[in-house]
Formats: sequence, C-alpha cells, structure tokens
Amino acid sequence: MSRKKKSPQQLQEIATQFECFVAILCYNTGLKTTRWDVTYRKKNGSKRQVDVEYVRRNGIYRQKTVIECKYSSNPDAKIGVHHFMEGKDQKKDQKKKIKENLIREVDERRLYVDAYKAILVTNAYYTKELKADAEEHKVQLWDREVLEKKVREARSLFGLGKVRLPNFRSLEQMIAKTNVERYAHLRGGSYVL
Repeated sequence: MSRKKKSPQQLQEIATQFECFVAILCYNTGLKTTRWDVTYRKKNGSKRQVDVEYVRRNGIYRQKTVIECKYSSNPDAKIGVHHFMEGKDQKKDQKKKIKENLIREVDERRLYVDAYKAILVTNAYYTKELKADAEEHKVQLWDREVLEKKVREARSLFGLGKVRLPNFRSLEQMIAKTNVERYAHLRGGSYVL
C-alpha cells in the first residue's frame, strides 16, 4: 500500500498542527505561560519566529525556553544535523535551498530572544551526529520516545482533572486531530526586543 504524497500546503498545515500540539502538551502539563508561533523583531529590522515558548518564574528570575518543532511525515526517519530551508540567491534574486546546521540555527534563535534554554522536538528520531552537536550546544532534544512519554505523563494528570488530551492510538493521529483554531488563545504575536 503506497502513501499519497502530500502537497506543500498540506505539509505546512501538519507542521502547524504539530507546533500547536507541542504547545498544548506544554500548557496542559502546567506551563501556563506557553505560546506558539511567536515572532520577535529587533529595531534593526531583523526578525525570528519561535515555534513554541514558555517562561518559568524562579523567584525574581524569568527563564524563557524556546522550542523548535520539526515534523516528519516518516515517523521512523532520523533527523540529521543539516536541513534545507528556503533562502535567496543574492546574485540572481531568486529563491534557492540553503543547507543549514539545525542545532546552530536553534541555538542562534535562543540567543536572539535571550532565552535560557532551547529544545528541538520531532515526532521522529535523531542521528548520532545531531545528538552530539546538540550536546555541544546544550540544546535539549525531544524525539518520538520523549514525546510519547510526555503524552503518557500528561494523561496520568487526566485523572486529576488537569489535562485534556485526545485519546487516539498514535502520535500522528493526535497531531492530525489538533484543532489549531481551538487553541488560538495560545498563539503568540509579534514582539519588539
């Protein structure tokens, strides 16, 4: 049985649902300052988008955590150190794919928004090289197993009446059934640093 290839629009929709799912998971496990799809701008015109963020208060200190979400249509895949993103060819003024180091990109985003910690989340797995790079840059990794564990932890809170997670069998079903509009109140906005 072959899978039908998804259009770029469908892939973007699923990626957005995944970001929202991760935000819901954080929010429902007690991180009430969770927001997703937040854009930060600096006065010099530069900007960065953060998939999910939350802030923990520790006395007088505020510790912001940024989360970068990478959805994989193949849950058995391994996410590697490099990924491709859209960029602009300066000479030809046209779009092209640029190879980026994923961990350095996540860490750069953490520094840009002055966050205490960065987490990279996927519904798949990571390569050894990416894990080593993440350890070197102190970026925490949540792979499929960690996400499933966090869902089980959240469900254990369900008996206490604190969490509302859909009761589907697989992670992919939960992500696909995430209603982005229902959680619009968690959606961030645009902020100037």
